[in-house]
Amino acid sequence: MKYFDFFRTANRAASISCLISLIALVVKVIFLNPISAATPQIYDLGVLADAVLTSIVGSYIFYILVVHLKETEDKKTLAPYLRSKANALVGKCEMLVTRIGQSSNHPLNLSTLKLNDLSYSLSKINLRGDAPHMVGAYQSNWSLFFDYHEEYSKNDISDLLGKMTFLDAEFIKLVLALEDSEHMKTGAILRKAYVRHPDLSVYAKTLFQYCQQCLALKIYMQEKQYL
Repeated sequence: MKYFDFFRTANRAASISCLISLIALVVKVIFLNPISAATPQIYDLGVLADAVLTSIVGSYIFYILVVHLKETEDKKTLAPYLRSKANALVGKCEMLVTRIGQSSNHPLNLSTLKLNDLSYSLSKINLRGDAPHMVGAYQSNWSLFFDYHEEYSKNDISDLLGKMTFLDAEFIKLVLALEDSEHMKTGAILRKAYVRHPDLSVYAKTLFQYCQQCLALKIYMQEKQYL
C-alpha cells in the first residue's frame, strides 16, 4: 500500500509520459524490431525512437529515485509540524465558537453550529464588553479578542501555505478558502464600523462562513487521515 501511495503522489504528467513511453517501447521491441527496415531512413528513425523512449523512461526513474523520494521523505519529516499547524488553526476556531457560547449562556459547538444559534449568541455580546481573554494583567474586550484570534489564525495559514509543495491540492484549496474568507479580509473593518453597535449579531454571517470552512478542513483531515 505504501508503494502505491508513493507512485500515486508522484507527478501525474511524468507518470503518464513514462507509462506511454514504456508501452510504446515494449510494442516496438516485440512487434516492430523483428521487421526489417525498408530503407536506411526508417531504420534510423527506429533507432531515434528507441533513444527518445528510453530517455523518457530513464528520466522518470531518476525523478522517482532522486526527486520524488526526497520529497516524500521531507513530507514525512514535516508532517508533525504541518499537522500541528492545521490542528491549531481549527482549534482556534473551535475555541472561539465555544467562548462565544459560554459568554452568551448558549452553548455552541463547531461541528453542529447553525447560523441562527451563532447570531443569537453574538446578539448577547457587546464588542467593548469583557472577553474571556487576558492581555498581560488586563482583561481583554471582544474587539481585541477577535484581533488576537485573526492574527494568530493568519500566522497558522501563512505557515501552512509556506510549505505548499508538501501539501495536496484539496488541502491547499481548503486553507486558501480560509485565507480568502470575508472573516479574515473584513473582520477588523466590520469591528471598526460597528464599534458602537450594541451587539455582534452583524458579525454572524461572515464568522459562520469561516467556521464552516474550518469544519470542512477538520473533516477532510479526519476522513482522509491527512497528515
